Amino acid sequence: MYNFTSFDKDTFYKNMKEKNYSRLKTNVISCIRNNPAFRKVPGEECCEARIAMNLLQEHVPEMFGEYEVQVGERAYNADEAASWDRDYFIEQTFFLGENFCWERFRHLLKIGQKITEARGTNFHKPQKQDNTMLGNQAARPGIRQILYKIIEGIKGIVHRIMAASE
Repeated sequence: MYNFTSFDKDTFYKNMKEKNYSRLKTNVISCIRNNPAFRKVPGEECCEARIAMNLLQEHVPEMFGEYEVQVGERAYNADEAASWDRDYFIEQTFFLGENFCWERFRHLLKIGQKITEARGTNFHKPQKQDNTMLGNQAARPGIRQILYKIIEGIKGIVHRIMAASE
């Protein structure tokens, strides 16, 4: 039984037994956030996140889905690697929780290795301060689409409330 450092191993195994997929996804994401470069664990053949993923594949394979582009997300391709940055990594980590699949995990692995190589040990520290309301992500088309969908949803709710009160 592997001794995880990103979360409690006993709780992880209990969650596998109980098929608590939400907590298991959170555990994998904790591993990724703690080791965004996916560096190998000393004495192991891979990183902690891959160890967790392998255990999940073995014990709860039904929690894995097929890759699907999520609302507000651009489909990714290898040709866009030059534009990968910390914000994109965080965005893709979020989407792993929404669409838990090996393809997305492997994509995160590539992003993490590329950007931590470029940033060195400063991965968790933003490169520059941005005091705008939406930060650097305002220019990302995916975030903009999500915000527009949220606004449209709110407008729809307000419209239904107004119609019901008439």
